[in-house]
Amino acid sequence: MKKDILTSMDLYSYMQEIMKIPIDHKPIKKYNGSSCRRVCAKARQFSAYRSVCLRENRVRQRINELIALIRHADRQNTPAASGLREAELRELVLEFGRLTLKRRELEQMCDKIESEFVRQVVIHRYFEGLSRRVPTWQQTAAELGIAVNGEELRRYICASLNAGC
Repeated sequence: MKKDILTSMDLYSYMQEIMKIPIDHKPIKKYNGSSCRRVCAKARQFSAYRSVCLRENRVRQRINELIALIRHADRQNTPAASGLREAELRELVLEFGRLTLKRRELEQMCDKIESEFVRQVVIHRYFEGLSRRVPTWQQTAAELGIAVNGEELRRYICASLNAGC
């Protein structure tokens, strides 16, 4: 999936953001075979968006199934069976509301990002294509046509998000 970031922002803004990205030619420090990275709390929160959406859809489907079962039990005039399912339905509706609230909070956090460049990268990486896995930073840079490598893009985006963008 190729999506050029220049379709959503002007060339001057793009070049200005690209020039802010520090190019580092030092190798990544390794500790026991894994790279040492500073944790970016906002990026971690954004990465939860996909699972929240998937859980929200599963709960919605289960609510629809329970409503159908309760309706069927009411038609068969078996109130004991529908009473147990109604309690489960109440719990699922509360869970659905909690997940919807979490999804909206993440979307509002994304909308509050001031930098158009950072916002477009975050939207592409975390909010688009919910059925696929979160792409690597290298894939994100390639898919958006950003002229830096993935590690430099990750450092810049995380630094921008930590700074409050």
